[in-house]
Amino acid sequence: MVAISLSAEAEDANNLYCFFEDDIYDVGSIIPVDIYVFKNGELADPQDVYINIDQFDETQRNLSVSRVGVGRYQGVIIVQLSDIGSGTVRFAATAFFDPGYATDRRHFYTIYETAFTCAVFFPDPNDQVVRPGQDVEFDMKISFREEAVDPDEGSFTLWVWAKLDSGEEWYQNLSYKRVDVGRYSSIIHVPENWTTSIEIEYLIDALYTVDNRTWGLG
Repeated sequence: MVAISLSAEAEDANNLYCFFEDDIYDVGSIIPVDIYVFKNGELADPQDVYINIDQFDETQRNLSVSRVGVGRYQGVIIVQLSDIGSGTVRFAATAFFDPGYATDRRHFYTIYETAFTCAVFFPDPNDQVVRPGQDVEFDMKISFREEAVDPDEGSFTLWVWAKLDSGEEWYQNLSYKRVDVGRYSSIIHVPENWTTSIEIEYLIDALYTVDNRTWGLG
């Protein structure tokens, strides 16, 4: 599940998003992580940025990052033996402002967990923070055991969800187009009457059958 945020006019609107190659990793694998930090909808430099591995586990560790441009940072995760046993490795990138902070929590799989996965990414990273009335294009990469695959026919559905300030829940079913094997694209239209910061979550369902076994997303 991946979220984008509606930019707000408030001075404390801080957002952070990180990107990395969706894959299944082994001990010693090197994973570059690109980090984008926004303040009030614009790329901006915070006071500090770092990556934390296994945030709530005794094996946790912090990793430093390098600045590559205004609001743009890069870190490197090297998979350790202690990461492999869990099957799923969780990490968080966090930026600290004065005041406030922003965090993006992600995960990747190791060789001990066979995964049917879908990664959502944006051709334009600036589309992570959107404005009312904006159309946002995003891409999806679906893979099984590191190889791009198409879901079972008729099983792939895509929609978005948000909880509004009024407490009401908002849903929108999305259509998509196939670009290549395991590659799909879609567009979401942000309602024009949204005026506060709201997270929009992408929800994806799909099935993939191989060797008489069916794997699922969602």
